[in-house]
Amino acid sequence: MGMRGVVALACMLLVLGCSAARQGEFVLTDQNTGLPILSCSVPKGWLAGGKVLWMRNISQPVRHYAIATEPRTGNKMILGSKVTLIPKNPYTPLAQAADITNPALVARRLADEIIGLYGMKNIRVAGATLNPYDAKVAKPVIDGFIAEARRSLLNLTRCSYGLLRLRYFGQVAGRPRIVNCFAPYCLVEINGVSSLGNILSIDSCSTTLEGENAGIALMETFARTRKSCPMFELYCNNLIQKGTLANIRSQSECMDVFLRTTGENSRRISAANARWCDAIRGEERVVNPHTGKTTFVSTQYDHCSLGANGEVLYWNGDGAAAGFNPNQSSAFNHTTWTAPKKVR
Repeated sequence: MGMRGVVALACMLLVLGCSAARQGEFVLTDQNTGLPILSCSVPKGWLAGGKVLWMRNISQPVRHYAIATEPRTGNKMILGSKVTLIPKNPYTPLAQAADITNPALVARRLADEIIGLYGMKNIRVAGATLNPYDAKVAKPVIDGFIAEARRSLLNLTRCSYGLLRLRYFGQVAGRPRIVNCFAPYCLVEINGVSSLGNILSIDSCSTTLEGENAGIALMETFARTRKSCPMFELYCNNLIQKGTLANIRSQSECMDVFLRTTGENSRRISAANARWCDAIRGEERVVNPHTGKTTFVSTQYDHCSLGANGEVLYWNGDGAAAGFNPNQSSAFNHTTWTAPKKVR
C-alpha cells in the first residue's frame, strides 16, 4: 500500500470516529462523555483507532473496539469489549447465556459482526472449538462473580469458564483473508439454571493464511497491553444500576395495570356466565327496590312485581293487563308492590 493508501486509511478512521496514533500508547476516548475507555500499545508502523457503540441495553449499555491496522499488509487486530448475555436478550448477537457453550452456534451468530468489523465478503465458518481457559486468568473473574452473587443473596450453584476459538474464511477487497477470533467466557448458574453469561472480550485478527500464526501471536501481545479505565467502568455500572431500577419500576407499573385489567375482565366474564346460567334455569336476577337485595324471578311470565314483604307477583297479558297495578287492587294491597330492577 502506497502513501495515497495510507492517507486514505487514516481519513477513513477519522470518518468512523477513530483517531490515528503513532507507535506507542493509544487511548480510546468516548466522544459522548469525554472519558477514556482503555489504552493499549500500538505496534510500530500500525495505525490505531476505535469505535464506541451505545445501545438500548440495560445490562450492556455500551460496546467498544480498539482497532489497529497495518497499512502495508492490510492486517488488522481488534480488541472487543465484554458482552453480557441474559436469557432471551434481544440486544446481543446471542439469544441467551447458554448459547456460549455451543461454539458452532456462536460462530454463526457472530458472523455478521465479523463481516461489519473487517468488511469481509463470502464469509464462511472454518472452525469453532471450545478450549480450556487459563485458570490464572479466569480465577479473579470467577471470584468477582461469586462475591457479587453473595452480596445479592443469590444461590450461585456453578460458575464455569472456557475459551471460544472461532475461525472465518472470506475476502477483503477481493483478496483471501482469515479471521481468528478468541472469546474467553464465564457462565454463571443460579439455582441450577443458566442465568447469566459474560464473554469477557472478543479479540480477533485478520491476516493471510500464510501469516496466520504470526498474526495471532502479535494480537495476543497487543491484547496483553490493554488497560481499562476505572472511571469509565464506574460510569457504565452507574448506568446499569439506574436502568435496572427504572426497569423494575416500569415492570411494577405494568403489573398493576395488568392486574386491574385482569380483575375487570374476570368480573365481566363472571357476570356473563351468571346470566347464561340464569337463562338456562329460566330465571333472572333482579334487585328488590324495597330491600335492595338481589333475588331471582321466573322468566316464564310477562309481568312481575315485588312486594315490600318479599312476595313476588306474576301475571300474563298485554293491553290492560300490562298496565295492571297491584297496589290499586283490594286483593293485593296488603303490601306495597314495585317493579323490580334488572341486574346488568
